Amino acid sequence: MPNQAPVMENLRIRQVIAEETVQTVVRDKIIIPPQKPPAEKVLTVEKSVKVKKTSLLADRAVIDGELTVQVVYVACEPDQSVHHVHGIVPFSVLVDLAGAEPDMDLVVDVQVEDITVTLTGFCPPGARELGVTAVLSTRAK
Repeated sequence: MPNQAPVMENLRIRQVIAEETVQTVVRDKIIIPPQKPPAEKVLTVEKSVKVKKTSLLADRAVIDGELTVQVVYVACEPDQSVHHVHGIVPFSVLVDLAGAEPDMDLVVDVQVEDITVTLTGFCPPGARELGVTAVLSTRAK
């Protein structure tokens, strides 16, 4: 065999530099529009979370997103008893990641650990404002 020169190849290896999970409490209000009757009681709450933007800075990550809340409620009107309203709660989370640099890859996962929707009034006249409190768990690496 003739002498062959060694072949040099560059390899890119993904390595987790840091991984952290933080809990964040977000609060907001959902206003029931005037065309819908006010609420007497919350029946069900559905939620979903969407990450809209991520930024990696030196030693930290910034995650911006939206929590969508769907509420089915009993109205203060007997002839139209069940109604639905939804709202979007924006959030921003800062996660410390020691050793992270802006040009690195960032993987995030946001989960809703707990959510509570409370009424601000009683029938009559009923609540037109629903208080939303949610606990988000954000993992970044």
